Amino acid sequence: MGYISVEGVAIFILAFIITLIHFALMVRYRRKEQLTDPSISSIIDHLLQLKKS
Repeated sequence: MGYISVEGVAIFILAFIITLIHFALMVRYRRKEQLTDPSISSIIDHLLQLKKS
């Protein structure tokens, strides 16, 4: 058992893909909920308010 070797370029590609997916999901959520404040704290607060209702 050892470490999985990963090329340096693969790390950047993987990070880019994860960031792209996160960005797409956040944009989709903001459009769906019609949020005007793009801050992450505003989005989390909005999510928590929906679960309390």
